[in-house]
Amino acid sequence: MQLDVLPGAYAIWHLRPGSDWRAPTTRVGEIAAVAVTDDEISILGPERAAPDNDVEVGFRVLRVHGSLDFGLVGVIADITGVLAAARVSVFVLSTYNTDYLAIRDRDLASATTALVAGGFEVESGR
Repeated sequence: MQLDVLPGAYAIWHLRPGSDWRAPTTRVGEIAAVAVTDDEISILGPERAAPDNDVEVGFRVLRVHGSLDFGLVGVIADITGVLAAARVSVFVLSTYNTDYLAIRDRDLASATTALVAGGFEVESGR
């Protein structure tokens, strides 16, 4: 399985329920995601779009290459198991087509090393 490291720096932030918000503007090759629950609004997006408070900065995003069939089992478990053994924290996002993992930029090298040792291919950002 191949993972692609997306270019650019990312951030994760949250807002209180009922807050005014809009999805971050993205450029070609970037992602942004918004999750709205009763407790919060969580946003993953380019670091340049992040607010000044209630934000965690310094993330890189890995994308599982290609579209994943809904019948596949254990994709995230396999990846996060390798990263957990390497003591790398992960913020996971699943979309209709594939999965994304946000990890701290400072952990990118060790995450890549662990993933390759675990049998994954990792392609660096373009």
